[in-house]
Amino acid sequence: MEQHWTTPVVLLLLFGFFGFAGGLCGNWLVEVGETCDDGNARSGDGCSSGCAIETGWNCTGVGALSCARLFVNTTAGCFTWVSGSNTTNALGSYGPAGGTVGSNQYWPGARSAPVGWLDPSTQSLYLYGGYGVDAWGNEGWLNDLWKYDRFDHWYFISGSNSSNAPPSWGTKNVPSALNSPGARESAVAFIDGSNHMRLFGGHLTNLSAWSDNQFNDVWDVSSSGAWAWTGGSSYANARVSYGIKGVPSSTNTPGARWGASSAPDSAGNLYILVALA
Repeated sequence: MEQHWTTPVVLLLLFGFFGFAGGLCGNWLVEVGETCDDGNARSGDGCSSGCAIETGWNCTGVGALSCARLFVNTTAGCFTWVSGSNTTNALGSYGPAGGTVGSNQYWPGARSAPVGWLDPSTQSLYLYGGYGVDAWGNEGWLNDLWKYDRFDHWYFISGSNSSNAPPSWGTKNVPSALNSPGARESAVAFIDGSNHMRLFGGHLTNLSAWSDNQFNDVWDVSSSGAWAWTGGSSYANARVSYGIKGVPSSTNTPGARWGASSAPDSAGNLYILVALA
């Protein structure tokens, strides 16, 4: 029986024609005359509409995440200012919550001791809390969650645009948009073996009683900003429970602390050394 291959052969010939004719930008192949191909013919994302690497970017391979912003000009050895204010104590510019609308006109306010995660799968930085300036110019502890992407855009995901927001633990292990670790600084952040963003501990001064509060709670947060309290205590200044050295147990827990040194291993386990308690 005679086989008919008309359509596939035509498509193959067209693909070959464009490939050998100097390249078709946006076809996911780095061809003759191209230095990158991120799957589109759009400028401003590191790979230009002509599939050339744009100034201030580094591109390797092909695909939507093949280009990353260069924050240091390695040729000149100089840093490049790419986002945020050039004045001290800048107010936060929040934009809409939800993490879906990003802009270089949005940014977290000036702050110290926030905590952050780096998500290598999307080349995005996540930032939470710290002590600084809210949207209204008030100084205090913050509970806002932000994302910074490789296009120099900030996204306000969740939390309050006002300082000193209280925690809301909710039900253990149940994520909710109403849950929040509350305003705090100097927590510990890591990404576990399931690629979940986690937060542990931190510090907040109770302004009404002027007392220091440390925490030992563990949180899980999604990229959409839904928090789930997963471990530790739901009250401040909880005591340590060491258990037996080298023996894991659900009843063991580090006491409340802040400013810890920490490092995750390749399996997503977290190691904590030293802290203020």
